[in-house]
This record gives sequence, structure tokens and C-alpha cells, in this order.
Amino acid sequence: FEIDVFDPELEVLADRGQLLSGLINLIVNSVDAMPQGGVLKLSAKQKQITAPSPMTDGSKLAPGGYAEITVSDTGHGIPPDIMSNVIDPFFTTKPVGQGSGLGLSMVHRIINDHGGTIGVFDSVLGGAGFEITLPLSETASA
Repeated sequence: FEIDVFDPELEVLADRGQLLSGLINLIVNSVDAMPQGGVLKLSAKQKQITAPSPMTDGSKLAPGGYAEITVSDTGHGIPPDIMSNVIDPFFTTKPVGQGSGLGLSMVHRIINDHGGTIGVFDSVLGGAGFEITLPLSETASA
């Protein structure tokens, strides 16, 4: 388990419970993707966007200051043929009774409701990562 926080003063305006629920969901998915063990990494850093930026979920972020939170693992990765489905409600690769397929769609909704985006990066055999981008609070970006 690795935690890499570049700026401990990073501040977003978000519902704490919802954001924690989303992060826990991503962490549980990462742990599930590593049944033989591996490395789970969390990181957070500030990100400046200078022009409207298209994101992997189809949305666009306006210019401004953002917090970029990543959850990545050294698990089995997400096969390319299902990548476009991973945030669809009720889509799961887990066996019956082990997953509802609502986790990533719930995380996507939480992040979008807070003015941010979520995307998958570096999904290959041997790992995957999710990147959450949320607007900085007014006090953090001032």
C-alpha cells in the first residue's frame, strides 16, 4: 500500500461521506483485482487546466484548479474489450453474488455531481488506475 500526497493542503468542496464511499469502492475493486497480492497506490496532487479539457468519460472540464486523485493497482487490469462498459450500471465481471455492477457507476455519479470527472488510465495486464478530477474549493484556489 503506497500513499503519495503531493499537497496535504489540497481542498475540494465535496460531501465527505460520498467522496469516501467512492474512494472505498475504488480501493475494494483494486484489492479484488489482486487476489494474489500486489501494490495499491493512492495519490493526490493539484492540477491546472488552461483550456477546456475532454475527459475519458465524455465530459469536459473548464479551465481552473483541480485536485487529481488516483487509485491504481498491480492487479489483472481491465481488458480493452470491456473498457467502455466499466461505468455502466449493472455491468460487472465478478461472479454472481460477488458484485452488483453498481460500484463504478455510483462513483461516476458522485464525482460528476461534484463537478468533476473520473477516467481509467494505464489499464494493462498487470494493473489499472482510476483518476478522479475534482474542482478545488474557492479557498484552496485563491
